Amino acid sequence: MTEETPQGGDARIEAFWNHAMLQARINPFEVVTGPSRDSTLVPPAWSLDNDTAEKALADKVLVLTSPANQHEEQLEAGGFSILTREDGTPVALLQTAHVTTHTVEEMEGLEERGDWETVRETLAPGDLVVVEKFRVLYHD
Repeated sequence: MTEETPQGGDARIEAFWNHAMLQARINPFEVVTGPSRDSTLVPPAWSLDNDTAEKALADKVLVLTSPANQHEEQLEAGGFSILTREDGTPVALLQTAHVTTHTVEEMEGLEERGDWETVRETLAPGDLVVVEKFRVLYHD
């Protein structure tokens, strides 16, 4: 389960972003000029349970699934986000590597299904599922 962390009030997130951006060797010129909104602002921060976060850090990749109707806009690869522990401590800079949409039926044949077993219980046959694959660019 992901949860958005409020922006603007947590100096830890901004400090983590500034450090992680350098460590991940994200082009500082790109960040200043910004080819997209994602690279000009501190990216959104969100949390996972500590066990899932630790597994993502160890694997250097995170795959999450969610019902398509939970997304107001279409997700795209390339955006940055900051993963936090349950207590709000930032732990990883992520980049969305791949986003696909599948039906519930198609999900059964996929190899990378992330947290599909949990999400499956909330869907009906024919519903659409978004699969997001994130790369861990940097972690503490």
